[in-house]
Amino acid sequence: VLILFVQFFAVVATSITGSSARDAFFLNLFDRSYLPLMFAVIAVTMVIVINYYKKISEGRDILQIITAGGLIFAGALLFIQLSLGRLFSMFNAGQSIEGLPEKWLIPILFVLMEVIVSLSILQFWMLAGELFDARQAKRLFSILGAGGSVAGMLAGYSLKPFVKTFGSDKLLYLTIFFILLYFSMGILTKKYK
Repeated sequence: VLILFVQFFAVVATSITGSSARDAFFLNLFDRSYLPLMFAVIAVTMVIVINYYKKISEGRDILQIITAGGLIFAGALLFIQLSLGRLFSMFNAGQSIEGLPEKWLIPILFVLMEVIVSLSILQFWMLAGELFDARQAKRLFSILGAGGSVAGMLAGYSLKPFVKTFGSDKLLYLTIFFILLYFSMGILTKKYK
């Protein structure tokens, strides 16, 4: 139960830190009038991703999917974070970033964070459903859900000091940490399956 509590904590913390990063990056570099378009793109993307996810996950162990997904998600965010380094340094120095191709990674990040969070939540509850029978689930799922509440409080309150110390341009590193924690906890559940 503790492992899954920590795992759900990591999922919700990923959501909070990743969404904060994507929103901060997007709203600093793009006009907010593009937000409705971004939400439409997210909706279309999620339909495609969920259909593809169903095909590739069918017949596979959920722990394999969590492990592969965690590595892919963390790798994609690390690539984006490293690619945005020049953009952030120029933006912070007050230089023009209009012509930089890296700028277009931010709308991709905006959509990617929704995909990561949605699939991570789906995978977590699928794993929890495999580990517990119906009677155990009635008793324990509220405890597991409390991990998300604790993450909401701790991650939410920790963002301001983190940004003050390291800068908002480093928020994706925190998100990557929580993704790695999430999939590490998934690996630890293997002996309980």
